[in-house]
Amino acid sequence: DTLEALKMVRECYSNIPFIFVSGSNSPRLKAEASLRGAFDFISKDDLPKLARTINWLFFLGPAS
Repeated sequence: DTLEALKMVRECYSNIPFIFVSGSNSPRLKAEASLRGAFDFISKDDLPKLARTINWLFFLGPAS
């Protein structure tokens, strides 16, 4: 599942932002993703937000 993928990315690449994209808009899942280190949670119903989030990451620059 995606929470497991997030865990694996955090363990191996803790400095890479993880953008969580899901068909679920569950507040519980959003909270859990945030607690586990997701940079952002995006519903598949709001894919334009994905482009904005990626642009924001480029604005922030490389993770240190």
